[in-house]
Amino acid sequence: MASKLKVKISYGLIRFPQPRPSLEERRSEFPFARDHYLGGCVIRRDSPKHALIYVCPECKAAEKKWYDAHPKK
Repeated sequence: MASKLKVKISYGLIRFPQPRPSLEERRSEFPFARDHYLGGCVIRRDSPKHALIYVCPECKAAEKKWYDAHPKK
């Protein structure tokens, strides 16, 4: 069961660790595993600072399993 989580919105160019699952894998295997929110490249004075997202423990476990099977090189 997914739960709501308030997270800080990250703006700018974000570099993620490699390897990464494809967008299709993420959507089909663990769609609610993210614990962050990307706000895009441009930040303005009135840009929101936080977002409310859904995070699912089963999705987090599936994501961890994927990363365990694809270690950093």
